[in-house]
Amino acid sequence: MKYLLLFFARGHGLGDIEKLTLEQWVADILGLKVKPSSDAIINTSMLPSRNERMIPIKA
Repeated sequence: MKYLLLFFARGHGLGDIEKLTLEQWVADILGLKVKPSSDAIINTSMLPSRNERMIPIKA
């Protein structure tokens, strides 16, 4: 399986989010005056553990 390996995914694993960026993005896109909590936007509790989501890096 091939992945688009972004810098963030390499360091944090597939499916992880950067909470402050997500909150700002949603507020900007929807024109909200108050940033919503990332917990109100996405629930990551169903994701596998971080170790299971890490992408093996070939040398």
